[in-house]
Amino acid sequence: PQPADILFLFERSFRRDISSVHIGNRIYRDLINAYRRMYLEAAERRGGGKCSSGRHASRHAIIDAIVNEIRTTYGGRFLGKCGTAEGGWYEESWYEVDDMFARK
Repeated sequence: PQPADILFLFERSFRRDISSVHIGNRIYRDLINAYRRMYLEAAERRGGGKCSSGRHASRHAIIDAIVNEIRTTYGGRFLGKCGTAEGGWYEESWYEVDDMFARK
């Protein structure tokens, strides 16, 4: 993985989860925090607890903006790794997740 990549680990089998300290994940968390207010406002618009398509679309647009900023501004990728520490954490065992997963 490169510094700007976002790492997703599907099993945490060792004490220090590298995704919590990886620089790309820290950038990702900072972006989420920067967009948090807009996301929450979009969630509250139009009808409180009811789900409306306009509100849903606004939240998706915010999520898309975060994912696109990681990719275009930072050159980051969204990478997944499935496995345990016993097999070793080698670069070739990371794979790029699809857009749907990156937006979750």
